[in-house]
Amino acid sequence: MIVEVVRSGFVESTHQARMLTVDAEGHPVAARGAVHVPASPRSSMKPLQALGMLRAGLRLERELLALACASHSGEPFHVDGVRKILAGVGLEEPALGCPEDYPFDRTVTERGRVYMNCSGKHAAMLATCVLNDWPTDSYLEPRHPLQRAIRETVEDLTGERVAASGVDGCGAPLFFVSMLGVTKAFRAFPLSSPDSYERKIFDAMTTYPEWTSGTDRPEARLMRALPGLMLKAGAEAFDAFAFEDGRAGTVKIEDGSQRARVPITVAALRSLGLDAPELADLAAPPVLGGGRPVGELRLR
Repeated sequence: MIVEVVRSGFVESTHQARMLTVDAEGHPVAARGAVHVPASPRSSMKPLQALGMLRAGLRLERELLALACASHSGEPFHVDGVRKILAGVGLEEPALGCPEDYPFDRTVTERGRVYMNCSGKHAAMLATCVLNDWPTDSYLEPRHPLQRAIRETVEDLTGERVAASGVDGCGAPLFFVSMLGVTKAFRAFPLSSPDSYERKIFDAMTTYPEWTSGTDRPEARLMRALPGLMLKAGAEAFDAFAFEDGRAGTVKIEDGSQRARVPITVAALRSLGLDAPELADLAAPPVLGGGRPVGELRLR
């Protein structure tokens, strides 16, 4: 699939995308590009990482569980939530292994580890370690019991052996699996039993979409527009989602362009019959010139 960036009637840029969607029974609906080869899902894997933590004994509920799955904007309620997770196990911000960063929320000018978008996940990782009496100073090492447990969970849900591993932007281990595997994994969250950890994560993310990203972020807007949708974005323009009936999909923009990610994700949702009026501006965001629309992003 191709996303064209049109300015004043001229196509000035293009972005190529891979996309996979499956219906409620798991049968392919649309498959564009090499969806079977290893990909880098980046933060789209956070629900799977959170599941590994719950299986290892973590006990977070509701909005704090959603925050453990988040790439948050660093809004005040996000930061307060991270601090609450840490305080619950007797830790403070210096224990976080993620790097210092400015938040996505441009109204916040502070910088620190707690503002880094992955700090909710890191706080939850530390909490899991404390509850298991595992070392907290080495929790990001691939051989650490926490990371081994998370890798086992990733392989369990995707049905694949991890093709390769690396280091994510936040410093945590990154596992490379196919878009087929990620789509299969995301379907497990809504389709698991009501008392399962998978369903607990699904319910937390769909009930508190602002906690998984930010108040005005596209991911939260999509989940608010389509109740029953769980969606998680990742760096380098990866998206993964699942609907409450098992419809699911993944998207990857080949050049990592975030501006092309959301229009392709809307196309993926629409291929499954998931649509709402609120999706119109996300499907074709305007290209601005002099502060006014002079073009748009469109699919070809």
